[in-house]
Parts: sequence; C-alpha cells; structure tokens
Amino acid sequence: MWGRNFLISPALTESNYVHAYFPSDSGLTIWYNYYTGQAIESEYEILYTELDEINLHVRSGSVLPLQEPDVVTKRSRIKPFGLLYS
Repeated sequence: MWGRNFLISPALTESNYVHAYFPSDSGLTIWYNYYTGQAIESEYEILYTELDEINLHVRSGSVLPLQEPDVVTKRSRIKPFGLLYS
C-alpha cells in the first residue's frame, strides 16, 4: 500500500504471476486497475504481469492528483495537472 488509496503489487519472482491481496472495508471496497480501469472486487487475485511492469490499483472513492513531472521543481509547478476519481 502507498497511502490509503494506492496499491502496488510488483512481480517478485520470474513466474509472471502475482498473488495479490486487496484489502477491503467490510467487503465494500472495489479496486481499479490504474492503467485499464478494470474493477477487481475479490479480496485475493492472481494477476499476470510482465517482469518489467508493476501492477497499480486505485481504491474506489479515492481522488488522486496527477501531474507530469519535470527535472526541476520550478518547471514542474507550471505543468498542467488533473485529478483521477475512482
């Protein structure tokens, strides 16, 4: 977990499969794949992933600020930003 609303499930072996646990608040929490928007409603999932990719999931009801990074903070502040609501 990275904070309350962001879940990272990296592949730690060369098998390309990740046994992921998705925490739930009384069974009402839905997690969404950050890249595809696909919902995951079960507590345990086996996820296929390439070894150079990382599984990222966002908790339902969360708001994530997004902004394109830059190498210098001053230039990064003038880049446009958005919000991802799941």
